[in-house]
Amino acid sequence: MQITGLSKNIEQSLGQLSPYQQIKLLEFVESMISAKTNKGDLLKFAGSIDQTDLELMQQAISDGCSKTKADM
Repeated sequence: MQITGLSKNIEQSLGQLSPYQQIKLLEFVESMISAKTNKGDLLKFAGSIDQTDLELMQQAISDGCSKTKADM
């Protein structure tokens, strides 16, 4: 995919996000740009994952860790 096609896809997808999601995406993109110049500074990403998503990930990990090979 060429850059112009990619840009159009991003623009179309952006229109499907809520204003809150658009702001979070902008913050993430800005943090990626900043991280590019500040390699190793992971604190820039702190708080970029929504609390609900963190809880879902934690639950999925807990559920997966309690399974045995026979359960899988």
